[in-house]
Amino acid sequence: MTSTKLPFEERLMAWMADANCGQEIQDVNSQISQLEAELFNEYEPTRGLQPLFRDRLHRWIENVADPADQQALLRLVPHLFFIGPREFEVLYRTAFQTTCVTWLIDQLGLSLEDPLAAEKLRQASTECWFCPISDSMRINAFYHLNHLSGRDLRPDWRSLRAFGSEQKIIDHTAKEGIKYVVLLEDFVGTGSQMRDAVEFAAAVFPTLPILVVPLVLCPVGEQTSMQISTRFPNIQITPVLRLHEVALIEPVPNTGESQVVSDVRRIALAMYGSLAVEDQKSVYSAFGFNETGSLVVLYTNCPDNTLPLVHHQCPSWNALFPRASRL
Repeated sequence: MTSTKLPFEERLMAWMADANCGQEIQDVNSQISQLEAELFNEYEPTRGLQPLFRDRLHRWIENVADPADQQALLRLVPHLFFIGPREFEVLYRTAFQTTCVTWLIDQLGLSLEDPLAAEKLRQASTECWFCPISDSMRINAFYHLNHLSGRDLRPDWRSLRAFGSEQKIIDHTAKEGIKYVVLLEDFVGTGSQMRDAVEFAAAVFPTLPILVVPLVLCPVGEQTSMQISTRFPNIQITPVLRLHEVALIEPVPNTGESQVVSDVRRIALAMYGSLAVEDQKSVYSAFGFNETGSLVVLYTNCPDNTLPLVHHQCPSWNALFPRASRL
C-alpha cells in the first residue's frame, strides 16, 4: 500500500470517514487533542522556537509512507506515558510523604502508639540530606513542595562522584549533623547511571543509612536496584512508581500484547536505519538504550531508554518529542 501526497489533515479526515477504522481513528484523535492541551504542550525541549506539537505530529507520522504504518504511529501516541509538571508534583510529594517517611519510621523503630512519634519523625527528617542523583532531578521542587528547609547544599551525586572530595563530604555531614542520606532520581531506566552514583555514596558512607528513591523505575532498573541492595546492606532502593513490562515495547513479543505494540515493534525495527543513531558502544537499538523499550516521556526531556523513533531527530527522521541530549 502506498501513501498519497495529501496534506496530513485531509488524510486524517479520510481515515475518520473510513467505515472500517473511522470510529477508532476519531477516538484516538480526540485523545491526542486532549493530551496535547493538558500535557504535550508542556514539553520543555520544544518550547519557544520549535514547531507546535500538532505540526511535529504530522511530520512524525509522515516519516513512514504506508498509511497502515502511519495509522499505527497515530495509535501509539495515547500509549505514551507522558509525565507532566502536575504529575511530577504528585511524585515529589509521594516520594517524601510516603516513601521517605515510611523508611524513617523503620529506621527509628517507631511505634504509632508512641506519643512522641510525630516529633521524633520530624526531628529525623531534619537530619536527612536529600540530594539528587543527577541534575535531571529537580531537587529544589522536591524541597519546596514538601516544605523542607535547612540544607543549603544539595549536590547531585553524579557530579560529586566526578569532582567531589570524599573527606569534604564526610566532614560536611558531620558538621551538619546529617544521620540519613536520601538520593532521588526522576527516571531510572537500566540503572547504570544510578549505580555509579549510589556505589560512590556507599563508599563514602559505608555505615550511614541510605535511601534511594527513583520516582519512576523500569523493570531492568529494578534488577540493578536489587543487585545494589544485596551488595550494600545499608542501602534501600524504593521507587515511587514501578513500570510493568506491559508498559514497554521490548524486542521479544509478550503474550497477549496489543496490535499497536506489535505494529510499532515492526516499524521500529524497519525504520531504525533511517534514524542514523550514532552507536559506537553498541548500547542503543530500535528499543532505546540497552533495549529498555520505554514509552516514557518526561516534560523535562525524553529519556534515551524510550524508543528512538519517538525522540531521535536527524535529517532523515522527524521526532515527535525531540530529545535534548547531553552529548
